[in-house]
Amino acid sequence: MLRSGWQLRPTMSTEQIYKLQPDRTLYLRGFTGVRATAALCRTSPTGFTVCGVFRDMADFCVLMLYDADNTFEHYSVRYLPDFDLSQIVLTFDLSYKGLQPIDSAKYSWINWSKLVS
Repeated sequence: MLRSGWQLRPTMSTEQIYKLQPDRTLYLRGFTGVRATAALCRTSPTGFTVCGVFRDMADFCVLMLYDADNTFEHYSVRYLPDFDLSQIVLTFDLSYKGLQPIDSAKYSWINWSKLVS
C-alpha cells in the first residue's frame, strides 16, 4: 500500500545509440509548410519510411541521416562531432506516384548521376 505523498519513480535505462540508426538519429527538416507535409514513420533499427504530400516541384523535405554537430541534446551529454563515414554503405528503395520521375532528363533539378561514385 502506498502512503500519501510517496510516488514510484521510473528507473532510467541506458541504450547505446549508433550512428545512422533509423529509429534514433534521423529527422526531417526544410519542408515547406504551405503546400507540403511530410513525416518520418515506421522507423525501426533497420529501416524507415518517409510519408508526405507534395503538390508542386518546389515542395520538398530534407531527410537528415546524420548530423555531425548534434544540436538537440544538452552540451553535457551530446556526442562529439564525428565525420568518419568510411565503410558505410546506404541503400534506399524509392517509390512515389503522381510526380515526374526522379531521374527525368527533362527537368533535372538534381543531377543524380553525379551523386553516385
